[in-house]
Amino acid sequence: TRCTGTTNNRNRYDYALSVAGSATMIASQTATASLLTQLVQIKHDPFYVLSSVLLLSVFGISLEKRTTIGKALSAPLATMALALIVANLGLMPFSSPVYEFINRYLIPLAIPLLLYDSDLKRVITDTGSLFLAFILGALSTVIATICSYKLIP
Repeated sequence: TRCTGTTNNRNRYDYALSVAGSATMIASQTATASLLTQLVQIKHDPFYVLSSVLLLSVFGISLEKRTTIGKALSAPLATMALALIVANLGLMPFSSPVYEFINRYLIPLAIPLLLYDSDLKRVITDTGSLFLAFILGALSTVIATICSYKLIP
């Protein structure tokens, strides 16, 4: 009877371990599913998206200031490349109301601010004949559009 009792205890112990192992595996799978669900939910949170955009912008600017690759690419291009990588890794959504807000309100405000900072005399002297060719092409396009407006119904 002693051997049978030991065998029963061993079987009970093995059964308890298998149940505990199954429970741990189920809890682990549930925790992983819960974590993935939370990641999907937080990924679409506007504050998360805005924080990600600002962090990527800061990272792009620091790349431009500190590395030769960043200087060659420029901050906007480095930021766009980083954003593409982060979005394709699934850490940021591909579309968000935050992007619409940035494109509708912030970028139109940023363009005049960048132009106010530029030195137009230096731009004209540095570009030389290229600037003259651009002006000639732009004027030719405007004149051709005005002339062809009456010809094409």
